[in-house]
Amino acid sequence: RGEGNYAGFGGQSEYAIGAAYVFDFNGSSWVEQQKLRASSPEEQSFFGGAADVDGDTILVGSFGRNGGISHGAGAAYFFERQGGQLVEVLETKGMMPGFTHKLGRNVALEGDFAVIASGGEDLLGNPQGALHPYRRLQGVWEPEPLIQVGNLGTWDLFALDVSIDGTQVATGAYLESLPSSLSPGAGFVYQLPTRFHLIIGPLPI
Repeated sequence: RGEGNYAGFGGQSEYAIGAAYVFDFNGSSWVEQQKLRASSPEEQSFFGGAADVDGDTILVGSFGRNGGISHGAGAAYFFERQGGQLVEVLETKGMMPGFTHKLGRNVALEGDFAVIASGGEDLLGNPQGALHPYRRLQGVWEPEPLIQVGNLGTWDLFALDVSIDGTQVATGAYLESLPSSLSPGAGFVYQLPTRFHLIIGPLPI
């Protein structure tokens, strides 16, 4: 994803360690500016599987990282520009990392808000998915309360994707069911930091 004259892209290298590439538009073409890696790279971490950029901040997902916790727990990395170079300022593994949570499968960043998707996050033992919001306060990224929907089914696939505009966050659960139909899906819109949400989806017939 890009912002203004900057763009960030993920890529998978040997053994799926991964990397993220930052490009600058010089007025006529895109020029590679910097290659980013996790501070503690590991195989099968898929660093760079998702990336977003806003101003001098880049957020990179690493949904396969285990970090000594469990396979596929995932992680995400915040980079900020310092002295002309992007420097890692935070690695987050979520509040309760777990097997196949896949934190960082998708990420979204705007201003002082960031949201990290964790499509396999557990809720009462069921992989229902969750969003991890972060807010930058006085230059430090701090976690906001987790966003989950308690009445979803186990495989409704909530929070596989995420998008942010201003303080509004959107995600989906494209296999959510209604009593009158099979898996029509639903969309969810949240307002940060208050986290009120609307549900958008096909109406029952």
